[in-house]
Amino acid sequence: MRSILAVLLTLPCVCWSQDDWLQRRTLADVPDGPKKQLAESGVDLSIDVTHYMQKLTNDGEGLANGGKADLRVRLNGEKIGLWRGFFISSHIEGNYGNDVNQDAAGLNIIPVNTALAYPSRHDAMFSLLFTQAFSPTTTLTVGLFNMFDAASRRPLYGGGGIEGFWNLAMAAPLTNITPPYIYGASFNHTNDLGSFGLFVYDPRDAQDLNNIQNLFTDGVTISGTATFPVTIAGLRGFQNLRLAYSTLDGTDLTSLPPEVGQPPKFKTDRWYFQYSFEQFLVQDPKDPKTGWGLFGQFGWSDGNPNAFQGHWYAGLAGNNLMEGRKADRWGVGYYSYKLSNAFRNALPNVGSHIEPQKGAEVFYNWAVTPWFRLQGDGQWVRPFNGRDNNYYLGLSAHLKVF
Repeated sequence: MRSILAVLLTLPCVCWSQDDWLQRRTLADVPDGPKKQLAESGVDLSIDVTHYMQKLTNDGEGLANGGKADLRVRLNGEKIGLWRGFFISSHIEGNYGNDVNQDAAGLNIIPVNTALAYPSRHDAMFSLLFTQAFSPTTTLTVGLFNMFDAASRRPLYGGGGIEGFWNLAMAAPLTNITPPYIYGASFNHTNDLGSFGLFVYDPRDAQDLNNIQNLFTDGVTISGTATFPVTIAGLRGFQNLRLAYSTLDGTDLTSLPPEVGQPPKFKTDRWYFQYSFEQFLVQDPKDPKTGWGLFGQFGWSDGNPNAFQGHWYAGLAGNNLMEGRKADRWGVGYYSYKLSNAFRNALPNVGSHIEPQKGAEVFYNWAVTPWFRLQGDGQWVRPFNGRDNNYYLGLSAHLKVF
């Protein structure tokens, strides 16, 4: 901790070091500077700040201004004197200002700005993970997970609401079986066939930090994933399957509204299935990770007690392959979320008017420098009432400080 504090105190001097500062990976990443020195000693530290200005154009109000600060630390166990293959990582995030997530007309319950919607119970939240790599292809990770970090690693359209799609429907799809922050254990293995994972976690939202005192007392969720690489006409892609089952109790939606004097009944389990894919349509022959292509996801649940029965989204996203602009990112996508019939039937005189929520989003992320990005974002949302049309325009500035 002392070494990290010392680094932060030297930031003003480091930022104005005499080198080509426009080409740094981060603003303070000078040659042989403190970031490299920390990494050599086993401490990978990064600091990012993203500020958003976004407006619901059909409400006549001003711009919402808010932002997110992220601090990430990863410790290499071997380099800090522990043992080989062991890593400790943490992501501390905090939000400030305001956002437009609550401004929409109609029944719009899917946030249009993921980064500013979470954490939702506090102004700040953290993750803390302990990973043991048994081999280059097999790892075990336990701790407090931030699921947006996992969503941000998608090759074509990932970004976790920072770089890429802002709407939760595509940035980190809402399943109602996986909270945004969870205590659990993840085992992952990769072989020639593909990548396989088994995730066991407490089904409650870990934003209630007290959950650690009585883990799994309300049930357990088991999630299995299988990802298979697919190459079409020499272009890379993958197909992914996920199946999750949870023993968390939930209100039996078919018992609502309850009879007079009778409490609602409970259902003792729930399940969710998901299929997703990404497929490059164009790739840079010199850098296969750079290109653009097609992505999509289709999810389905039992619909009771999970009120979200089904969803799908699809689109195009990737890099701008024009010379000099290959670090820029862009995307366009469309989504639809359906509330279950059991949930709709539980709302007399209202449920019959609930329709799937639909929306579309387009963004362009401009890499001004490797450490500074500007993004423009436009969205159309038709909420669950099936009548209102909400239009959003936004701009963000992302600064990679360290």
